[in-house]
This record gives sequence, C-alpha cells and structure tokens, in this order.
Amino acid sequence: MSTSEPLVTIAVFCYNTARYLPALCRSLQAQTHRNFEALVFDDGSTDNSIEVVKSFLQDERFQLIAWQPNGGLGRAVATALERIRGEYYVLIAADDELKPDFLKQRVAWMEQHPQVGFIHGAVEFIDENGQVLPETSPLAETIAGMRQIQRAMQQLPPVMDSDDALRLLLQHNLVFAPSVFLRTSTTRRLTPYVQMKWNFASDWYLWLLHATAAKVAYDPEPLARYRIHNVSLSYNPRYQGPKQAEIRLIPLCALSFAAEISFDAARLWTRHRKSLYSLWLRRALVLRRAGLLQDDWLQMAAVACYGRGRNHVSLEREVARHAANILWSGWNESLARRRQWCGVSGLAQVEHPFFAQKNNPCP
Repeated sequence: MSTSEPLVTIAVFCYNTARYLPALCRSLQAQTHRNFEALVFDDGSTDNSIEVVKSFLQDERFQLIAWQPNGGLGRAVATALERIRGEYYVLIAADDELKPDFLKQRVAWMEQHPQVGFIHGAVEFIDENGQVLPETSPLAETIAGMRQIQRAMQQLPPVMDSDDALRLLLQHNLVFAPSVFLRTSTTRRLTPYVQMKWNFASDWYLWLLHATAAKVAYDPEPLARYRIHNVSLSYNPRYQGPKQAEIRLIPLCALSFAAEISFDAARLWTRHRKSLYSLWLRRALVLRRAGLLQDDWLQMAAVACYGRGRNHVSLEREVARHAANILWSGWNESLARRRQWCGVSGLAQVEHPFFAQKNNPCP
C-alpha cells in the first residue's frame, strides 16, 4: 500500500460475508474519487472471506486486517477507529455498496462545510442479489418503516445544528449507516467518550456523540446501496435480546457522556436522565423474564445514571428505588408515542417536531 496519506479511509467490516465482498470491493474501485485507502477488518470469518479480500490486495489501496476468533462488531469498530489515517472516513458493512460518485460528492460537500462533523443521506435498498428491492418483495414489510422515514427525511434541512440533531437522534436512529461520511478530527475530539461495547447499534452511539460535537448534514441523493437480506444481524431473531438491550442502553449511556461535552446535551440529560434510566429498567425486567439479562448491562446503566464509582447494583433494588419513575415514564412514553407517526426506538418523550403526526409522510 502507498505510504502517502489518503484523504479518505474506508473501513469495511467483514464476518462471513464472502458472497457480498466482491460487489463492495468493486464499488470502491469504481469510485471517481481515487485518493482513499480501504481497510478490510475480518472479524474471525469461518468462510472464504479472507481469500476473497486477498484477490483485491493487488490494488495498493486495499489492506486486510484479520483476527480470530470472532470478537463482535464493537471490537471491529474500535480497531478501525484506531487505524484511520484519512481526513475523512467511512464505516461500511461488507454487504453494502457505494455508488461511483459517493466519495467525490461527500468530499466536496464536507470541504465546503467545515462546521459539519458528519453527513448522511438517502440509500437505495437492494436485495441479496444486488437488485433494487421492489415494494412487492417479501422483505418489503420488514423495511416499510425505513422507507417511510426516508421519505419523511426529505423535509430535513441540509444542515442541522448540534442541539436539533441530538434531539432528533435521541428519539430515533434514522441514519442509514452506509450513507455516512465523517470528519476524522471530530471523532478524535470524542476519543475519551467513544467506548465501543456495542454489537448491534454501535453506529447509533457514534451518531449521538458526533451530534454533540458538531453540526450534522443530510443529502437526499441516494449515493449508497443498503443490502437487506435474511441473515443480517439487524433482522436475525437470534440476536433480538441483546439488540433490545442496546436500544435502551445506548441513548442512556451516550447522553450521559454527551452531557460532559456540551451545554445543550447537559440540559437534555438533566431533563431526561430519570426517564432514560427508568425505561431501561422496564426493558431489563422483560429481559430478566426471558432469561436474557446480563449483569454487565445493569452495571453499565447504573454508571451512566449515577456516575463513575457507583457500587454494584441489583435489578430488584433498582426497580424498588425507581418504581414511581418507572410507572410515570412508561405512561409518558406511551402518550408521546400516540402523538407521533413513527414508532421510535429511542426516547419518544423528546417529541422532536419531525415525528409529529402532522408531518406524517403517508397521511
């Protein structure tokens, strides 16, 4: 690989995705902006993914970083963030693709808007064969909500202030990961707070932190291709327990860190801390009944709520301590959701105008 510094680092995350890797790698080679490095992080694949990547290593911009055994997406993302050399970077799963002008347009946009920490945008949904996913596809119902959100996002301003973007993202992760293009200097400022313990929603955690530190931009042109298939982590029933835990933990933990960075985040934290923690405890009770609750999750949530140095907590004591807030937050959350057109994954009580019934893209 060339020793010159690339302008863009593309971090590719690979785990048993040999079938899709060639399409992604070819989409990178087809980029009209040529000054990039592509780092492929293979997280303990047991298929022939490594052999597939090796066939692209004749291109000096490509590099393979592999390890055994599988350590989870959180470890892979943390490793990638340590290896980035470019002024800008992309985090992309090995089953997604980029259109040829993705880098060219993203670089031009970011260089014209130095106050923006990251830009995200619309995506083109594709099936396992790389074909555009039709509305009549068997998977269409699965992504109906994502299509609805993408239509509604056309109303977003090109650039959102940090406070507005943070409130929007605290309510729901409406960022399509393969469309994101980030400024490395913004991430470096956040290094003390970037703790990648997440395997199912690590991107949401990153977006929340970055919205705290800089403005966020949106591009309605679909420059990335987002693959939908039955074996992806997002839709595999096997992982729904841990995924549901992270969905409640991430806004709690991210906002607790964000409160140390900005006044706007601190104000949101003061207002919503009890609700975020109480809603987590409700989710923890559900996970306990299903036999899926992990003690590490309880302790992580307690540190976020109370601060570092908190003694070991038990679910029973925490539920007893916060019983009134659990009931009150659950009621408020239910009322807030009735006033919104979209079933959000984060804190509905934020009630960002984007989700108000009057803004429903499909009235």
